[in-house]
Amino acid sequence: LVVSGYRPRWTALPHAWVAYSVAVSISVPDGGESIGMIVSFLLVPIALADDRTWHWTRPETEQNPSFRIVAYVCFLALRAQIAYLYLDSAISKFGVADWANGTAEY
Repeated sequence: LVVSGYRPRWTALPHAWVAYSVAVSISVPDGGESIGMIVSFLLVPIALADDRTWHWTRPETEQNPSFRIVAYVCFLALRAQIAYLYLDSAISKFGVADWANGTAEY
């Protein structure tokens, strides 16, 4: 339901709650659940500022400027988080011989 874009204002909080529940209760954490939780929490202000029925339609009403600023800041934080994630992943693989010679599996 969240992926379809239906009622983003109403599905953002349950989605964040499910992501948090998975992150704190998983028995073998690998980091992906933490990233999922952070991303879903950063999407909450963006989705709460969106009053559309479907995310794929144009807005019918003008958005409140303060909501727009908060959503934009969260969007920039999300972009910075993903950029840092990929940068850290790439840099940490430089020192591992299996990644350097191309034989790493995971």
